[in-house]
Amino acid sequence: MKKVALILCLAMLLGIGVVSAEINRNSDYFSGGVSISSHTTMTYPVDRLSLIKTTGSASTEYSIFAKVTSSKEFSLVKTFIELKIDDAPTHSIDIREGSSLQATDNRYMISSSIKVPLAPEYIDEIKNAKRVALRFQTLGGYTPIYVLPDNVLAEWKEVIATEK
Repeated sequence: MKKVALILCLAMLLGIGVVSAEINRNSDYFSGGVSISSHTTMTYPVDRLSLIKTTGSASTEYSIFAKVTSSKEFSLVKTFIELKIDDAPTHSIDIREGSSLQATDNRYMISSSIKVPLAPEYIDEIKNAKRVALRFQTLGGYTPIYVLPDNVLAEWKEVIATEK
């Protein structure tokens, strides 16, 4: 019995660390803008995490997008997230957009997403960061923390450094 419990715990811990990431580039030929983003899929605490850089003719904006499909109590809420970069003070950032929809394949599951704007000073900190952590707020009061793995942080830095 102890072996089975140990194997299950190990499998869960290994599953939490599963992360795949990719960088995408999209052009808006109508406005002349470009969107460059790093999309990361994982198993915990969110299903998808993205850093999105949107460059127009006069400005550049950054945002974080997160999505999770879970039971109602673990769904993301439209309040704020906390951003911790290295040993700097924690930034509390209001969420600009949020949505929740019932999952089509399971009536007990909710698909929720949030979009958070990032101010230029946060981007400057991320450029030189060794560690970036995010704390999400959920409907049930649970506040999971996600520390970006080195490969994801490197992709975020690449998105920031990419020119239009």
